[in-house]
Amino acid sequence: MKQLIPLIICTIVVSYFALPAHGQSSRTIDLQEAVNIALENNRDIRISGYDVETAESIVKEITGGFFPEVSISSQYTRNVKKPVLFLGDGMSFPGAEGASSIEIGSNNSYMAGLNASVPLYSRQLLKSRKAATKGRELSKVDLQETKNRVTADVKNAFYTILLTQEVVRVTQIRIENAEKQLEDVQRLEAEGLATEYDVLVAEVELENLRPELIQAEDDLENAELRLKNIMGVVEEESISVSGELRPANVESIEHRTEQLLRNVYSNNYQLRLLDSQIDLSRTNIEIEEASLYPTISAFGNYQYQSEDDTFNFRDYDWVNTAAVGLSVQIPIFSGNSRRERISQAQIGARQAEEQRTAAEEALYTEFKSVTNRLEQIINRIEASERAIQQAQRAYQLSLMRFEQGLGTQLEINNSELAYATSQFNQLQAYYDYQLTMIALDQLQGRLLANN
Repeated sequence: MKQLIPLIICTIVVSYFALPAHGQSSRTIDLQEAVNIALENNRDIRISGYDVETAESIVKEITGGFFPEVSISSQYTRNVKKPVLFLGDGMSFPGAEGASSIEIGSNNSYMAGLNASVPLYSRQLLKSRKAATKGRELSKVDLQETKNRVTADVKNAFYTILLTQEVVRVTQIRIENAEKQLEDVQRLEAEGLATEYDVLVAEVELENLRPELIQAEDDLENAELRLKNIMGVVEEESISVSGELRPANVESIEHRTEQLLRNVYSNNYQLRLLDSQIDLSRTNIEIEEASLYPTISAFGNYQYQSEDDTFNFRDYDWVNTAAVGLSVQIPIFSGNSRRERISQAQIGARQAEEQRTAAEEALYTEFKSVTNRLEQIINRIEASERAIQQAQRAYQLSLMRFEQGLGTQLEINNSELAYATSQFNQLQAYYDYQLTMIALDQLQGRLLANN
């Protein structure tokens, strides 16, 4: 039993440290899952969602203005000095002969009332509700624009991770090859077939690669943190991504540019936002113009009141009164303030129209830049495939020449670097293609439709 105790303790300790630390578990996600998580948890999307809720509440608030407004009021008054009634010449009351005024009422008065009013016609209220409805639609478009932008950010961050993963993988392979090459050179030096210089060159090549791997791994960690931030899961477990950096299809869009541009003009969320703002600005003009129209409302009130100083409420003489009527308000003159507010609203509408035109021109420039860049990237991808084949063949030949004593370690290093550079160029071209296609879809407002 004593011999088993150390073994049991050792097993417990090893099992404890073999368990993943709290909060350090990892899960693997694909691109679609990353987008779905972001659409659910991203802070910007939640903030835009609250704007939609606020806009819905504003519509309900203004709609409530069409319903009757009912209130109950009550009042107690202590007459420190009773009100008086002035008597005209020749008038008098019994017991107050010769007095010019007489006190009326009691020291205490009580009143309770029910008041109600309802608008019968208010052009400004009608236009205000219309504006609130437009504002609600604008907030919904803004929410969609935010989702479209966040989706683009997620995809960009996702492909950044895929690129960095490939850089780490290629660098690890380069280190493995460099280690193997160093062993071969050391063996050949021992056999007298290589020089000390060749060994030193191989060692320098290996040591130069290690910092590149450290930097690539650090870049990968930062890219994962950025994706988690966009997804709104910063405090959760670490993540890793699965997917292909290489595009499934690489095709030219040169023959489709006109159709794509039409899609931009009709579906771009920035233009749709500006269209909503223009519509809202025009409704604001109608609101200000409506202030020049009369408003009509109906009202009614019922009052229950009494005055007495005995505090015997049951014996009070309570009196009730009721009235109903119509109220008409016609604006006549207000120092031209209404006219100036109309003018300001008109200026705001023209300003929104100018912003829309400027945005359309900017989008056209951006669209042309994206499509031109895409054609260049396609050419880069084609060129990189040829370059990799040639660089790989050159690297293999340098190894063969060195084994045969016809080459040097420096030739191997140069060919290996050229091979690695061609690989990195291809990875960068794939990455640029993916990001450019994302930018093109974002311009067309298609990212949400594609998910």
